[in-house]
Amino acid sequence: MADDAARPISETPGGGDPLRRILAVLGFGLFGLVALALIGLQLLNTGPGQRFLTSQLDRIAPRSGLTIQVGRLEGSLYGRLIIHDLRVGDTQGLFLTAPRIELDWRPAAFVQNKLQINALTAPTVRWLRLPKLRRTTPTGPMLPNFDIYIGKLLLERVIIEPAIAGRRQIARVEGKVDIRGGRALIDAQATASGGDRLLLKLDAAPDRDRFDVAIDVTAPAPGVLTAMLGVKRPLAVRVAGDGRWSNWRGTIEGRLGGATLADLDLGIQDGRFTLAGTAAPGLVVGGVLRTLTQPLLRLDASAQFTDRRFDAVIRASSPSVAFTADGVFDLGASAFEDVAVDVRLLRPSALLRRLVSRNLALTMRLDGPFARPTIDYVVATPQAALATTVFDRLRIVGRVQVDAGPLVIPMTLTAQRITGIGGFLTPLLTNVRVEGPMFVNGLNVTSNNLRVRSDRLNGRAIAALDLRTGRYNVALVGDLMRYLVPGLGLVDVDAD
Repeated sequence: MADDAARPISETPGGGDPLRRILAVLGFGLFGLVALALIGLQLLNTGPGQRFLTSQLDRIAPRSGLTIQVGRLEGSLYGRLIIHDLRVGDTQGLFLTAPRIELDWRPAAFVQNKLQINALTAPTVRWLRLPKLRRTTPTGPMLPNFDIYIGKLLLERVIIEPAIAGRRQIARVEGKVDIRGGRALIDAQATASGGDRLLLKLDAAPDRDRFDVAIDVTAPAPGVLTAMLGVKRPLAVRVAGDGRWSNWRGTIEGRLGGATLADLDLGIQDGRFTLAGTAAPGLVVGGVLRTLTQPLLRLDASAQFTDRRFDAVIRASSPSVAFTADGVFDLGASAFEDVAVDVRLLRPSALLRRLVSRNLALTMRLDGPFARPTIDYVVATPQAALATTVFDRLRIVGRVQVDAGPLVIPMTLTAQRITGIGGFLTPLLTNVRVEGPMFVNGLNVTSNNLRVRSDRLNGRAIAALDLRTGRYNVALVGDLMRYLVPGLGLVDVDAD
């Protein structure tokens, strides 16, 4: 035993370089895993395997409520496949069916970071109604980092039932997509018997100094596209231009129900995009956003597009607001990267009907995923009045971590003085500091745990603000320090 212990490793039974032996074991294990995977894939491609896969598809229930059911599969899972009796549902039941879908694809291309679909065709698709899915937090990149090839997409006869656009229509969808080798080529069109028409053509190849784009949308009302977009007036959008990647000039024109929705100049010069002109978002949105952007929003934006990232500067203004955003929008990571936002309220009453202010400014810095960013914010103004309450040298700061739950806004508010609340409280509210979380639910902002301090007050408050009307309520409990009571003099009051 002593001799064995002293023997060099290379001379032990089954000798050789220990690194080689380790690699051999790892290689054998990897080979075994690959072999098992290939055997499993081949088993799935058999009749029993396809029936198993179909049963698993029936069990799919993502958080959005989308469900997929398949009657049976025919052919090869790794080449030409026929899908029989496809049924797609949502939280309220079935909304789309297709008796037969023919798919010719190459799933092995995923190993090379490619999506390759040679052909996807369906003779008949029946669209029963618009889906109603649960709102979910988007995940994954907005622009995937892999090649996409769809040689032929053809839905020959899409039967659109009256629940969607008011009457039964027949549509046809066809196109092809080829995004690989530094070139993006898209050619797609859809038409419906009710007059809807969608045309999209794109040929972009920066290395070949090539850029050509055309988008033409005609959407009568009521119609399929207007129903999908949630608008009740006819919509028309057209994007056209001329040039090359090194120097291209075009326009974006949009009309909604006879009114101008967008009138924008679009340019590209060596990968730098520019956008300038006017838009009327108030035609399609409501609430505070509509009020702030009426009657027109002036836009001036530029962005350098590199490796799925927009390094952008965006400026927008209306009679009520001036907005600037500067930073990186990473579409590959679906994330903000040090985006600075500056908002100046030129007409504060457009935000809150009873708000009056001088130089009211909001600055923010956004970082992290689009769906869950971290937002550092500062609101500041020399003076603001909400109804009869006046705040001097007002400043509100905080950091918000957006997530899937209700929006919570941590807040630290400071004011040199607050007046107009009432004769009793006005002398108490100098050098005020309020800290605590605010909870946002739609247009209602509430808090039940605000800590309040001033020169003469130490207490807690609950508050509620209605953003629709600007009305607010505050209830305060606290200790008063050195408060002048007529006839008694200075006293300290302990609320406990």
